[in-house]
Amino acid sequence: MVPGQACWDRAKLLAHLPPGDVDCILEVPITSDRADTLVWGDHDSGLYTVRSGYLFLRRPPSLLGPPPRLWKILAKLPTIPKVRSFGWRCGRDALPVGSRLRDAGLSDGACPLCGVGFEDVLHVLRDYPDSSAALCEAGFNGSLLSADQVTVIDWLGLAASSLSLSSFALLLSVLWGLWRRRNTWVHERSLYPLHLVIEDVVLLCLDYASASASTQVSPPAAAAPPHWRPPPVGSVKVNVDGAFLPSACLGAIGVIARDSSGAVLGGFAKPIPVQGPASTVEVATLFAGLEFAVANAWPSALIESDAAVLVNKLHRPTADLSLLGDMLAPSRALLAANAARFRVGFTPRLANIAAHTLASWACHNNDVITFSSVCPEFISSIVLDDLSSSF
Repeated sequence: MVPGQACWDRAKLLAHLPPGDVDCILEVPITSDRADTLVWGDHDSGLYTVRSGYLFLRRPPSLLGPPPRLWKILAKLPTIPKVRSFGWRCGRDALPVGSRLRDAGLSDGACPLCGVGFEDVLHVLRDYPDSSAALCEAGFNGSLLSADQVTVIDWLGLAASSLSLSSFALLLSVLWGLWRRRNTWVHERSLYPLHLVIEDVVLLCLDYASASASTQVSPPAAAAPPHWRPPPVGSVKVNVDGAFLPSACLGAIGVIARDSSGAVLGGFAKPIPVQGPASTVEVATLFAGLEFAVANAWPSALIESDAAVLVNKLHRPTADLSLLGDMLAPSRALLAANAARFRVGFTPRLANIAAHTLASWACHNNDVITFSSVCPEFISSIVLDDLSSSF
């Protein structure tokens, strides 16, 4: 970008990037150099409107600081999800009762059941005579019904702190049944008998408890550790890996080839000087594996490395202008020249232990080893383990 200005430096971009990339970059707008400022914190947009300010001022004081314990209890309540959702709506005073409809100009605020009371959430769920009778029939004591809380969230908080978790779940289920009874009257002019409401709620709780007890979720089975797998019949698998000693600026390459029966066909390990990051060693291992397959003239070979980043870069269809992309150019060219015969793929480290051990040996001993059908003794047990785990 041009220093001190909110625009791109086109000349500098063209000097370092292809024209197509430059055109894409120039289309990206640049904001002016200033910090973001939150103007209004009571709306997701961060912008103040008269409506958002009015709604903020109209919120009951209890909703400005809801008891966090109540929300945690509601989230883990042993009941069906719609009852938990109903409890959350009660706590947020989000039920469309008469008082809320009156504020919206849709009602006079009177209770549709008794016709005289000012209908808020507490009136529907606790103070209406039928509601009190239903709660008594469900076994809730008079102290909970005669509580002097003036907001539903305070009343629910008292109930949650004084009742067990299962009793609070039953209370909330009864309240849900009373709310459904009220809505049936409002919309269908049909009023369920209270004893049916209680019976339905009790059956609902029993069904939920039975279903929860019978549904045992088994813990997920532990995934089997990855291991070396043989190539298809007629193909050869060449595993490659690198090792690096930063203190000595020394790296090493390990290569081992096996057929579909797991028999060792050959391999080698050798140290190499390193003037750069450890990734240069992994780049050299990929090229060494491809060269080894070419030298043996195998008709089909899969070269495997546990360097996922390099394998992905090698297969990237678009131009890679990174330093690693440039270092991978010889491997990419060799693979393209033998695309009909060779493939390069990723394998986890646990499935690449033989090549890793070869590279570590060469790095720590600063020595070279080459073998054909008889592998070195220090990896023979690894080769046998790979063989036994694959068949």
